[in-house]
Amino acid sequence: PAAAMPLPVPTPRPAAAPSDEFLGALWRLQERIDQLEHENRRLTANVDQLQGAPAYRGRSSRFFQVSPLRNPALGGLGPVPGDYHAELAAHEQITDPHAAVPEGAGFVAGGCACADCAALQNDCYGTGAGGHGFGCEGVFEFSIDWLNWKANRNGLDFIITGDDANDAIGPGSLKFARPGRDNGLRLALFRRATSGWDFGLRYTEFDAQGRNSASDPDGVGNMTATRIHPTGAAIGDADITTAKTKYKLQYDLVDVEAGRWFGLGSPTAIRPFAAIRSARIDQDQHSRYSDTPGLDSGNLVFVRETANMSSVGLVIGSEAHWHVRGCFRAFGRAAAGLHVGTFDISNFQFEPDNIDDINVQVRADRRDVVMSYELAAGIGARVWDRRPAAVDLEIGYELHYWDNLADFIRFVDDANDGLNDRSTVSLGLDGLFGRIVITR
Repeated sequence: PAAAMPLPVPTPRPAAAPSDEFLGALWRLQERIDQLEHENRRLTANVDQLQGAPAYRGRSSRFFQVSPLRNPALGGLGPVPGDYHAELAAHEQITDPHAAVPEGAGFVAGGCACADCAALQNDCYGTGAGGHGFGCEGVFEFSIDWLNWKANRNGLDFIITGDDANDAIGPGSLKFARPGRDNGLRLALFRRATSGWDFGLRYTEFDAQGRNSASDPDGVGNMTATRIHPTGAAIGDADITTAKTKYKLQYDLVDVEAGRWFGLGSPTAIRPFAAIRSARIDQDQHSRYSDTPGLDSGNLVFVRETANMSSVGLVIGSEAHWHVRGCFRAFGRAAAGLHVGTFDISNFQFEPDNIDDINVQVRADRRDVVMSYELAAGIGARVWDRRPAAVDLEIGYELHYWDNLADFIRFVDDANDGLNDRSTVSLGLDGLFGRIVITR
């Protein structure tokens, strides 16, 4: 048989270059895969953070690594301007400046979060950042506080009441003006720079009142006034049957403050601060005494005492925020101040039935150094977040204490009409506060 003829070997054809449409489809597919991977990492970080996983306590989930297809260092084509990865790569940053920067192309190290990708954070405040901002980017912060405080002050007595008319004084009890809880207001506007420093203005306004009265219309006991000058009044202690007093406080503070947040490792941050404080503290006590059951007839004695202070001083302190879980945090604040105060104190006593006979009219000015202390603690939560704006609510307890304030002028001797008590007093304010913070 004839030998088999060999089959012809086909000549290999050169590989066709991928078309532009194929490359475009491949590019869009990779685009979608990368988007899904990024979304999966973000959701995983949120779940871990809600479950308290420590792996996400020290840094944000907003790490980004360019895929091999896009990374020129790994033989990829590189990012295309305007696409999803190129835009994120320009913004992705590590929010904790102390965190280690992962190795590999595509990571961008930095200490501040940009506004464009702040919504990708795995918590409500920005890991390692204090206050109410988004990471470290510059923000404006406006807050309004409702204050429900009570004034506490010694030396507001006005009468001693006794049960036995035959005794000169007592046995009985010393009665005081009793301030109750009153409402106040505090406003603040701060600007936090990208460096973490902040500066702003805070205004506090609080007014308080306290009243009390005593009567012995049948004269079965005895009443001894503690505000009337020991001599010179037409009404004596044995004749007093009705007494009434009213105390008023006006408390105004203006603080020009600057501070800086420091991360102590998630979830805690502290903010040392210093402020120049201007304070105005005005105190009045008005007392009335009568020898009849009412205060609109008979012999009357009116006593008005004032002790007003204007001061300027330096306040130094620190506050801390502790991110508890999710959108909730605890906070605290402590501060102390030293102030130079100018006091205007006076005592004015007269009898309406004999207006020409003014028993006491004394006024004095003095300067002194006073000290102030503050403590506050509470909890807060972010209730609305639409970057670049957000709203926080806070509630807490606060204490203000002032020492070495000038007291009212008190005359203490009926033999030496001008002898008076040059004492000092302390003033305390404490109570609850509620706060709304708007950040933008």
